[in-house]
Amino acid sequence: MAGAVTVLLIDDQPLFVQYLLRFLGTEPRIEIVGVAHKAEEAVTLSQALQPK
Repeated sequence: MAGAVTVLLIDDQPLFVQYLLRFLGTEPRIEIVGVAHKAEEAVTLSQALQPK
């Protein structure tokens, strides 16, 4: 979607991540580009996906 905010979700609690995915997934201006559960994974994904 043009003009969407891209988001990389980062949290070590899978249940909370699932909640955020459902909640943010209902917002058309937000595009979730990835999910990370550990810091190292978050750094790698943020460099590759460059959420804005």
